[in-house]
Amino acid sequence: MKKYFYYFLFFFLVLIDQLSKFWASSMGFVTENGGVSFGLMNGFGGEIYVQLILLLVLFYILHKSIMPALLKTFFLSGVVSNTIDRLFLGGVVQDWLPIPLVGIRNNFADWFIFLAIVLYVIKYGYEYRNNLRR
Repeated sequence: MKKYFYYFLFFFLVLIDQLSKFWASSMGFVTENGGVSFGLMNGFGGEIYVQLILLLVLFYILHKSIMPALLKTFFLSGVVSNTIDRLFLGGVVQDWLPIPLVGIRNNFADWFIFLAIVLYVIKYGYEYRNNLRR
C-alpha cells in the first residue's frame, strides 16, 4: 500500500508542475531555460539523447541508493517533469516562478529537486554528526 502512495505522489507532483507551466504559459509568464535547475549552466547545450541516458543512469543510482522513498519521489518527479519539457519543447524547460532579488525564474520541478537534495543533506549530515559523537 505504501508503494502505491509514492507512485500516486510522483504522478501528482509531475501533474502539478506540468499544469502550472501550462497555466503560466497561457498567461505569458514563461521564460525558456536551456540549463538545469534555477537556470544554472544555461546555454551549455547537450542533445536530448544524452539527457535521456543520464536520466536512466540516475534512475539506476537512485534505485540502489539509501535515500528515503519520499525524497526519491520528490527528486524523480522534478527530474521527469523537466525532462518532459525538454522532450516536447525542443530541449528547453519552461520557468515561470521568479526568485526575488536574484533575477532568475524556476518552476515547481526545480523546487522538488532542491527540496529533496537539501533534506537528504540535512538528514544524513545530522546522522553523520551524531555517529562522530559516539
